[in-house]
Amino acid sequence: MMGKTHLATGILAGELTALAYYRASIIPALIVIGTAAIGSLVPDIDHPGSLLSSSTRLSRHISNSIAAVTPHRGLTHTPIFAGLIIAVLYYFLQQRIKYCDPICIGLAVGIFSHLVLDTLTERGVMWFWPITPKHLRLCRIRSNRTTEKMLRGFMNMGAVVLGVGFAIWEIQRYVAI
Repeated sequence: MMGKTHLATGILAGELTALAYYRASIIPALIVIGTAAIGSLVPDIDHPGSLLSSSTRLSRHISNSIAAVTPHRGLTHTPIFAGLIIAVLYYFLQQRIKYCDPICIGLAVGIFSHLVLDTLTERGVMWFWPITPKHLRLCRIRSNRTTEKMLRGFMNMGAVVLGVGFAIWEIQRYVAI
């Protein structure tokens, strides 16, 4: 899947999570949405040409280092990697940042949305690593082809509709209509 598709899905997943858990508080809701968007790109840090890897010099350096150790769709595309990232982040942020929970929840939602989408591709994801290195795939969506573009369109539409609905909800809370 292309980074744009992962990003659209991460935003939509973040909005759904924010709606479910943080609809009474706008700051944590926005944090969940933003970190879900970032998290949706994190597993592809093992690919130097990915959207996240090519965004800054630091991310490019990190990506090249990771790519030298693990192949694309290797360790960074496993639930264990997601769990480690979230656990380490939570450990370092829990006493230092007020919004630690929404940050970690959003990041987890984004990373897992990435894994779910990649499960729909030809290569699949190693959901049960290290028990087995087999890649689980549910179908064979090919990158940047019609099916993925349609999926991205639906995700974008969902994200826009939900985002507008969320904004209207917030405006109604503060303005008597």
